[in-house]
Amino acid sequence: MELAALCSVFASLRVLPSRSQFFQYESVTLSCELHGNLSGWRIRRTIDQGNTTEDCPSSSNRSDSVCFIRELYYWDSGVYWCESAEGKCSNKVNITVTALDLILEAPVLPVVEGEVVTLGCRNRTSSGFSFFYKNRLLVGNSSTGNWTIERVSKSDEGFYQCSSSGRDYFSPDSWLDVTGVLSSGETPAWPLTPVLLPVVGVCLLFTLMLLFLWRNLKGKVDRSVSYIDVTITPDVEPRRIRDVEDTSTFYSMLNLAGSSQQLDQC
Repeated sequence: MELAALCSVFASLRVLPSRSQFFQYESVTLSCELHGNLSGWRIRRTIDQGNTTEDCPSSSNRSDSVCFIRELYYWDSGVYWCESAEGKCSNKVNITVTALDLILEAPVLPVVEGEVVTLGCRNRTSSGFSFFYKNRLLVGNSSTGNWTIERVSKSDEGFYQCSSSGRDYFSPDSWLDVTGVLSSGETPAWPLTPVLLPVVGVCLLFTLMLLFLWRNLKGKVDRSVSYIDVTITPDVEPRRIRDVEDTSTFYSMLNLAGSSQQLDQC
């Protein structure tokens, strides 16, 4: 399943109930989620029948960013997304509507490696033993109708479907999209972008504040030091040789033992 990315992803399309397969005559609500003003956003779809692109036919008086379909029909199967007047887009969701009595309940949005993923085989008319297939190969079975992948990995990505005991038909295919764990420097997928951008901004502002305080405090006297621990050495101006030679001559009387001779100068 390849969907061409015709515009940049800025919003998120949510589906309630959160699955991609629906029985005919069920109802569904699709809504655009955006951290900001949703004015000008609308829900668009490309339906499988005729490959026609159009606005989502909402049966309520809600805004264009919410589409409520009271009764689904097989011709409502197709790709749905949110789109702004400037050409910005949300993620794309493939919705399948079937007239059969068997559907596969699988995550409608991509799952992250390591998560627990539960697939459900839902029969509208009866209950029984269920069989689960990946790319047309049997991978599991369950008496409860649910089959769990404990730690999903990229190798689990593929098309899944189920069948019920006593039935000779299968549910429609659902693509399980598995995304890897983000490495350092890798750009997060669109659901995280609106959340991470404010967090990164706050962290950057906090870092700049700390840097500003550190630069102001750098070089200042540590007022916690006691003057008892400080030895003050006065500055003594060195005397030049010329100053020593200019010292005035000193005269005195010297009495020599055993002689009355006087020295007039020394």
